[in-house]
Amino acid sequence: MLRAGAARVFYLRGDDEQIRSGFDTFLSCIPHHAAIVCESGSLWRFVDPGVLVMVTMQGRPVKERARLLAERASLIVESRGAGGFSELSRIQLSNSSGWTIDEKR
Repeated sequence: MLRAGAARVFYLRGDDEQIRSGFDTFLSCIPHHAAIVCESGSLWRFVDPGVLVMVTMQGRPVKERARLLAERASLIVESRGAGGFSELSRIQLSNSSGWTIDEKR
Protein backbone atom coordinates (compact mmCIF):
# COMPACT_ATOMS: atom_id res chain seq x y z
CA MET A 1 0.00 0.00 0.00
CA LEU A 2 2.91 2.33 0.63
CA ARG A 3 4.23 1.65 -2.88
CA ALA A 4 0.77 2.52 -4.21
CA GLY A 5 0.93 5.95 -2.56
CA ALA A 6 -0.57 5.52 0.92
CA ALA A 7 0.66 8.14 3.41
CA ARG A 8 0.44 5.73 6.36
CA VAL A 9 -0.11 1.99 6.67
CA PHE A 10 -1.18 0.02 9.74
CA TYR A 11 -0.99 -3.74 10.20
CA LEU A 12 -3.53 -5.61 12.32
CA ARG A 13 -3.51 -9.38 12.70
CA GLY A 14 -5.61 -11.75 14.74
CA ASP A 15 -8.61 -14.06 14.77
CA ASP A 16 -12.06 -12.66 13.94
CA GLU A 17 -12.75 -11.30 17.43
CA GLN A 18 -9.28 -9.75 17.71
CA ILE A 19 -9.72 -8.13 14.30
CA ARG A 20 -13.03 -6.63 15.42
CA SER A 21 -11.72 -5.15 18.67
CA GLY A 22 -8.43 -4.12 17.07
CA PHE A 23 -10.23 -2.26 14.29
CA ASP A 24 -12.39 -0.45 16.87
CA THR A 25 -9.21 0.64 18.65
CA PHE A 26 -7.68 1.71 15.33
CA LEU A 27 -10.74 3.86 14.53
CA SER A 28 -10.35 5.69 17.85
CA CYS A 29 -6.81 6.72 16.81
CA ILE A 30 -7.52 8.29 13.42
CA PRO A 31 -9.53 11.34 12.29
CA HIS A 32 -13.27 10.70 12.05
CA HIS A 33 -13.53 11.37 8.30
CA ALA A 34 -10.30 9.64 7.23
CA ALA A 35 -10.44 7.56 4.05
CA ILE A 36 -9.59 3.96 4.91
CA VAL A 37 -8.55 1.14 2.57
CA CYS A 38 -8.41 -2.31 4.17
CA GLU A 39 -7.22 -5.64 2.91
CA SER A 40 -9.00 -8.28 4.98
CA GLY A 41 -10.86 -11.51 4.48
CA SER A 42 -12.91 -11.09 7.66
CA LEU A 43 -13.30 -7.39 8.57
CA TRP A 44 -16.31 -7.01 6.24
CA ARG A 45 -18.31 -9.10 8.73
CA PHE A 46 -18.02 -6.39 11.38
CA VAL A 47 -18.10 -3.13 9.43
CA ASP A 48 -20.23 -1.80 6.61
CA PRO A 49 -17.71 -0.78 3.95
CA GLY A 50 -18.53 1.90 1.42
CA VAL A 51 -17.20 -0.39 -1.30
CA LEU A 52 -16.36 -4.05 -0.85
CA VAL A 53 -13.98 -5.41 -3.48
CA MET A 54 -13.16 -9.10 -3.79
CA VAL A 55 -10.15 -10.35 -5.74
CA THR A 56 -10.30 -13.87 -7.14
CA MET A 57 -7.51 -15.80 -8.81
CA GLN A 58 -8.01 -16.72 -12.46
CA GLY A 59 -8.69 -20.41 -12.88
CA ARG A 60 -9.06 -21.12 -9.15
CA PRO A 61 -12.34 -21.82 -7.37
CA VAL A 62 -13.57 -19.39 -4.72
CA LYS A 63 -12.88 -20.80 -1.24
CA GLU A 64 -15.95 -21.81 0.75
CA ARG A 65 -15.21 -19.18 3.42
CA ALA A 66 -15.15 -16.47 0.74
CA ARG A 67 -18.52 -17.33 -0.84
CA LEU A 68 -20.42 -15.01 1.53
CA LEU A 69 -17.97 -12.26 0.71
CA ALA A 70 -18.65 -12.78 -3.00
CA GLU A 71 -22.39 -12.39 -2.37
CA ARG A 72 -21.85 -9.03 -0.62
CA ALA A 73 -19.07 -7.69 -2.84
CA SER A 74 -19.65 -4.41 -4.66
CA LEU A 75 -17.06 -5.40 -7.24
CA ILE A 76 -15.31 -8.69 -8.03
CA VAL A 77 -12.05 -8.53 -9.97
CA GLU A 78 -10.06 -11.42 -11.33
CA SER A 79 -6.31 -11.54 -10.79
CA ARG A 80 -4.07 -13.03 -13.40
CA GLY A 81 -1.15 -12.80 -10.99
CA ALA A 82 0.44 -9.78 -12.65
CA GLY A 83 -0.51 -6.80 -10.45
CA GLY A 84 -2.91 -4.04 -11.28
CA PHE A 85 -6.63 -4.12 -11.89
CA SER A 86 -8.15 -1.76 -14.44
CA GLU A 87 -11.56 -2.24 -12.76
CA LEU A 88 -10.32 -0.33 -9.72
CA SER A 89 -10.43 2.91 -11.73
CA ARG A 90 -14.22 2.68 -11.31
CA ILE A 91 -13.92 3.27 -7.55
CA GLN A 92 -14.28 6.89 -6.52
CA LEU A 93 -14.11 8.79 -3.23
CA SER A 94 -15.89 12.08 -2.69
CA ASN A 95 -16.57 14.22 0.36
CA SER A 96 -20.32 14.14 -0.28
CA SER A 97 -20.89 10.52 -1.33
CA GLY A 98 -17.99 8.64 0.25
CA TRP A 99 -16.80 5.54 -1.61
CA THR A 100 -18.78 4.70 -4.76
CA ILE A 101 -18.44 2.64 -7.92
CA ASP A 102 -18.97 4.19 -11.32
CA GLU A 103 -21.33 1.69 -12.95
CA LYS A 104 -20.91 3.25 -16.41
CA ARG A 105 -17.29 2.12 -16.85
